[in-house]
Amino acid sequence: MSEQIVRRSTKYRTKKFKFNKGLLALALVTALVIGCLTVPGLYSKAVFDKSKCRTYQEYTSDTNMPPIEDASVFIGTYIIHINALTDKLYQDAVESATDSSQQTRFYKSELAEGGWRNLSDTTGLPDLGPDSGVAVDETTLNPLYISYVVSADGTMRDAWGNVVNAFDNPDPYDLWSLTELRSLRTEMAGDEQAPRPSEAEYLTRVKSVERDTVANDKFIYRCLSELFDYKVKNEFTDLCDSQLADIVSMKTRFTNENKKDLADTVDQLGTKIDAARRAEVFKILSEKGGAIDQLEEKVGGTYATDDGPKSANPGMSFTAAITSSRDACNTSYGNQSSKSLQEGTTLFSKYEYEYALSVLDKKEEADVITLCDLYCIESGEIKDAQRELATVQDPLLPEVETQWRAGAEAGASSKYQNTKNSQGVMAAQSLLTEQMSTLEGYRAELEDIITAHKDRQSLSDALDFVLARMEWTNEIYSNVVNDAFKEMANESIDLHMAFLRQVAEDIVSQDPSLAGKLKALLEKLAELNSQKQKALDNNDLKNARMIDAEIDALNKQIEEEKGKLNNIINSDNASLRDKEMAKLALGNGEDKLKQQLLDKGLQNLADGNNNIVKNVMGALGAIGGTEELKTLKKRIADKNKDANGKNTGELSGLLSDAKQAIKDSKQTDNTEDNLKDGINDMFGDSSDASDSSGEGSNGAFGLGDDLDGLSSADMGAAIAGLSMLGNDGNKTAAALANKFATMYMNKLEYLYRQYTKDKKPEYVSLETIGFVTDFRYVYYDDPDITSMSGNGVSYSFKNNSDEATDTKKEKISLTKSTVRLSGIIYVAEADTSSLFECESEPVPNSNIAVCMTPTVKEKALEFYNTYK
Repeated sequence: MSEQIVRRSTKYRTKKFKFNKGLLALALVTALVIGCLTVPGLYSKAVFDKSKCRTYQEYTSDTNMPPIEDASVFIGTYIIHINALTDKLYQDAVESATDSSQQTRFYKSELAEGGWRNLSDTTGLPDLGPDSGVAVDETTLNPLYISYVVSADGTMRDAWGNVVNAFDNPDPYDLWSLTELRSLRTEMAGDEQAPRPSEAEYLTRVKSVERDTVANDKFIYRCLSELFDYKVKNEFTDLCDSQLADIVSMKTRFTNENKKDLADTVDQLGTKIDAARRAEVFKILSEKGGAIDQLEEKVGGTYATDDGPKSANPGMSFTAAITSSRDACNTSYGNQSSKSLQEGTTLFSKYEYEYALSVLDKKEEADVITLCDLYCIESGEIKDAQRELATVQDPLLPEVETQWRAGAEAGASSKYQNTKNSQGVMAAQSLLTEQMSTLEGYRAELEDIITAHKDRQSLSDALDFVLARMEWTNEIYSNVVNDAFKEMANESIDLHMAFLRQVAEDIVSQDPSLAGKLKALLEKLAELNSQKQKALDNNDLKNARMIDAEIDALNKQIEEEKGKLNNIINSDNASLRDKEMAKLALGNGEDKLKQQLLDKGLQNLADGNNNIVKNVMGALGAIGGTEELKTLKKRIADKNKDANGKNTGELSGLLSDAKQAIKDSKQTDNTEDNLKDGINDMFGDSSDASDSSGEGSNGAFGLGDDLDGLSSADMGAAIAGLSMLGNDGNKTAAALANKFATMYMNKLEYLYRQYTKDKKPEYVSLETIGFVTDFRYVYYDDPDITSMSGNGVSYSFKNNSDEATDTKKEKISLTKSTVRLSGIIYVAEADTSSLFECESEPVPNSNIAVCMTPTVKEKALEFYNTYK
């Protein structure tokens, strides 16, 4: 199990919709929430079997059945008390809704003395009361099928009142019900929905007598019977069954004690154990020499007759059914294995595995609590911040930081040295790449743990924590061994410092006061300017002059404060912490932009994207980033050396570019004003009106100097237009686009982080499309599934899939598989263009892009064509 902590976006957007099953547990069962959750039936695990169900009328008329409790939700063929609702029960209920075509959801309201409510008619909690909402007469429910009823204490019963294990649905050992074997089931029964036939029924269906194939058909029937009766239980599945029984017992105990978080935790562990036993079943069926192979061998052989052995004739469709079933079992084996309890390779996953085993062995509440914390840290959900923070601080953070630091300070491995001595530098080079890959894995895990730590603190404490991490990280530079691995180790440290700096900036963007008094002074200045304008509007010249004097005095304070901050940044004696705080206080000024460009240059140098490094250096030269260019030049010089410290000459051109950029930075001719004037001329007069696209115009984006406020759409178009110019080689436009994009990354809904793992920024965030179009973005507790709904159509996307489904459940081929970044699904630009009319324009020298709607693109192109 390759465990990885999932980061969740903390940005708040007004158009973000998320279904949280916790809302049901709080009895906030509203149509707004439930209505967002029409999950496509893509993951059905068993054929719908009416023989395993009773109608609502049959169930409620049976006096031997436990009564259906108030505060129960009817989803698909499941009736579940909201206190007992778990991830697995919810998923199984949704799948049953698709299988049975019972999509409407109902709620037995405790607020209406047990009266039923149709949730599609519910707009809020008041609609569940006795005198509001739309009541549902039980005659409406009478024909609906019920397969399972789950009471408040978590006890699950079938439609006849028999207590069952939720993990046994569907029964992993009932091979006839496996959808993976549907092709062979069809061969035997004629229809995948039909019950299993007797031999006589089979012979009649295939017309054995008429075709004179009785002996052959009897043989085929018996071969199929052997498959569906195959013993798939073994010692391992018996162990899983025993563990699941213990889990159900613990879950019932915690549910009765009103410890829902712990009940959910053991339920989640049970899902992993269940996946392991199901994987074992599929392995037994599909492995070489397994049940399906045995079937194939038998039907390809002979059978005995009175006239001697005869070759079996299963038919072409039978042969195809074997292949189809084997492939389906192989696929399910892989899927279930990936969900099962495994140790994994990261420190985090090993801790999770260790505590999971302890829960299964000791069944102690303390271990369940720790496992609950680990699951929350992994998923990004926060249930008990203080307790989860303690788990992050001990044992997670100390171990992951030690692991990464040791890797960065280790120097080239002995294996590298031995290979170099025996086979030469070229033969040993791949070992350095492997070592770097391992180190980057350690860094990724450390950054996940740091994010988890930061998310469970106040903003003030989080900022102190991140600044302390920067000081800790900066110390590592001096401990890096000066050998063949030095340049790679420095790259990893550079990237981690850039990560920490971005985290600090994100924190300050949420509470600018944390960065010092400059922000307060600037806000006061804005207030005074507003007062002055009002005085001028009222022809109150005397008051305007008085305010002018205050503005002059305040401007002096601001310049003094900026001077102090710049002195700290340029001081040789100031601590790293003080320098970083000064940069944060200056906010979106040039120093921050220079640092971001440097971080971008170092990252792309590490990735081998030399053209981007060259563009970064040009941008730094355009804004006077001399010191940053010197740092970048030194890194290029280090990278230009081989393992013996000799210059390779491979990056000589890039070194020359760096030297020229340093010269340019000393004589920068800043033409930002011309471009700013152009933005103001083109967009500045639209700040008071709403555009026809429906994209709001609130004049919220002031660009400084004398520029008017811009609407969100116009600001997006301005940055896109600047980016087009910058991507064409206009260094000033590139720097300005980068500056504005960085400034408004957490404010402007058109901006999103690029997916850059494959070095091609050609994906668009579905979340962002939800912000800027009429499509509503819906994501579930499963981060692998996202839906977009709007304009009378909906599309469902799954992570790492090259297919989507539309409203009619029809498949849509995508040009490229979807990806996921920070819990958000990204779709290739070619597909977002055709489905949502949205395109991407990357911001130069950054990991930011603009999502362009047709309106934004039109305005951006107009600006681009004017200034190209």
